[in-house]
Amino acid sequence: HVTSLAWLDGHTFLVGAQDGKVKVWDVRQEKFVHQIAAHVTAQGSGAVGNILVKRSSPHMAGTDVVTAGADCRIQVLDAKSGFQPRFTFTQHKDF
Repeated sequence: HVTSLAWLDGHTFLVGAQDGKVKVWDVRQEKFVHQIAAHVTAQGSGAVGNILVKRSSPHMAGTDVVTAGADCRIQVLDAKSGFQPRFTFTQHKDF
């Protein structure tokens, strides 16, 4: 089930789920267009508890997407590179 939501830009939003995945939805196409296993590891998965989009300027769409999961990891993803991880923080021990 859905655990978090965030707008990426004027036509795209992100949905975090209980299974540790983030889906990218395109409002214009009315479907999801990409899936990110942001909080899925070999040990299992942790629900996506929060999604934050960092915009580099008021005139640009968000570039960095930060997710926090019940797997005790914080992911910084680069939206412009297909949501490739830029950083993973594992020091966070509390959900």
